[in-house]
Parts: sequence; structure tokens; C-alpha cells
Amino acid sequence: MGTTQKFKKKIMSFYAIKVLLLAASIIICFSSMGVAAEPITIFGVNFDHSLDEAREILEDRFNCEFTNDTADNPTVYECIKNNDELVRLISEGNNFSYIHFNCEAWDGCVFNIQHGPELDKIIYNFFVKKYNIPIENQYLDQYPMGFNGLLGERVNFRVLQISMRRNQFRAAERLNDLNKLMKVFD
Repeated sequence: MGTTQKFKKKIMSFYAIKVLLLAASIIICFSSMGVAAEPITIFGVNFDHSLDEAREILEDRFNCEFTNDTADNPTVYECIKNNDELVRLISEGNNFSYIHFNCEAWDGCVFNIQHGPELDKIIYNFFVKKYNIPIENQYLDQYPMGFNGLLGERVNFRVLQISMRRNQFRAAERLNDLNKLMKVFD
């Protein structure tokens, strides 16, 4: 391949990246129109918190202690109280990627399992209204029922259990940061 061809190839790949970033910024503009979104917060914790902050908040809230069996699975932290697992956190680096609340954490176990789905719908409706979740982000008729937050996190409700996954949390903002970085090459 000649020098001219290599130069043309580099120019074309540079413009391809710029076109992709332009498309991403357009998508970001349209997706960010409307109400400023806030992260879904459950029992005082959301994905803006670091792993250590989340553990501290939950230990204080539930008066439990997080343990980590590094030999078995170094990324799983369980908040234990009276031999019951109240909360489970799964980490990815300094962040946590998943949080799960058992009914023991919020005294939901006093409800009969057959009434659990009704209670799940009440909790689901509370979050949908509080965070103004659009209908296209909701999946009430599926199991497990849940929704995707406006910032990309995913919340699920299984019989008397609540879980939240990082999913695409703040992905649009990360694309925007990449777009700013690419302006250096203009």
C-alpha cells in the first residue's frame, strides 16, 4: 500500500469516527430533552455512589455488616444481620454493578407470598410515578416486572425482592464526554 493510500485511509477513518460521534451527539440531544433525570435511589443508594459509599449507607441503614468471601467470589458483598442476608452488592472495580434487597431488609417478609405480587405492583407504581418513568421503559406484564430508569439503570421486582442493575447507567453522558475528547482532534 502506497503512502498516498495510507494517508487517504487515515483521513477516511478519522471522518468515520467524526460521523459516528456526530450521530451519537444527535441521539444524546434528543434523549436528553425534557426533564432532568435523577438516578433511581433505593434505600438511600444509587449508582452515583462508589462501592464503599453504598456499603456504608446500607450498613448504617440496616444495622448490618458486609462480608466478602474472597476465596469463593471476590466481587460479591453480603450484608448480614442475625444470619439473614439483607442486601447483596456485586462490584466491578470501584463501582457496584448490581444490588439486591431481600424482603428481610425492609420487613416485607411479613406479607404472605401469595400477596407478594400485589405488593410488588404497589412498589413498582410508586417508583414509576416518583421517577416519571415513560411507558416505553416499563415492563409490567413481564416476569420479573420492572423498568429502565431515565439514566439507564434497570430495576426489577420479584416476589418481595427488589434488585437494580447498572445496565447502561449514564451511558449518554459517557458518549458526550467522548465527543468532547474528539474535539481535540479538530
